[in-house]
Amino acid sequence: MREALIRINPEISANPALADEVIYKLRAIFVTAHQTDLVRANEEFHALLTGEKTMPFGENNRHVPVRLIDFDTPGNELLVR
Repeated sequence: MREALIRINPEISANPALADEVIYKLRAIFVTAHQTDLVRANEEFHALLTGEKTMPFGENNRHVPVRLIDFDTPGNELLVR
């Protein structure tokens, strides 16, 4: 997953350590889903899945979308090759 995040996100490619932050965020969504509101967890995951979720990975901590799916290049999926 880490390699794929680096491959499809230019900002993460420039600083590969940022992939770990995305993975941490994904894990947190799944863990909290069991402890809190499942609907809210689904909404957060949907935002990440569709590229609506932003994180401060751009220049000067500018928020940029994080992509889990490369909708522009379907063969560039998140699965590790």
